[in-house]
Amino acid sequence: MMDLILREMYRLVQSMERPEDSPIDSDRVSRALHLEGEDILPQFRFLSEEGMLKISPICDPPLLYLTKTGISRVRRLIQP
Repeated sequence: MMDLILREMYRLVQSMERPEDSPIDSDRVSRALHLEGEDILPQFRFLSEEGMLKISPICDPPLLYLTKTGISRVRRLIQP
């Protein structure tokens, strides 16, 4: 599930010049993966603790940001 979240987040920002600076609506990720926000929030927190993403405390639902570590992981996952 964690890799699916990272892939979906990357899909949303991969065309950006600086994907690590592009906010991602957590609800959008939840909907794309067909999960409720409450079900996926603990996984966002786990990925944050692992350094794969950052969670903005300002918005509710929160905005997410992929970190450079998270981007590197996704790129390794999608390489043929």
